[in-house]
Amino acid sequence: MDNKDYMTIEDIYEYLNHTTPIDSIRQWIRDKRLRATKPGRHYLVLRSDLEKFLEEHSNILDDTQQ
Repeated sequence: MDNKDYMTIEDIYEYLNHTTPIDSIRQWIRDKRLRATKPGRHYLVLRSDLEKFLEEHSNILDDTQQ
């Protein structure tokens, strides 16, 4: 697994275009809603775990849900 596959909380904040507060992202991790690892002082989230989390928590309906 490549380091590019991991994102810090700040990376996630940038990825979400600053639309979600950093404290909310931290809370998702603390509540174990968003899977993360903490090898040192900072949390790391796999990009695939973030994408899965966002897909599961999306409020946009796809064609099958309309």
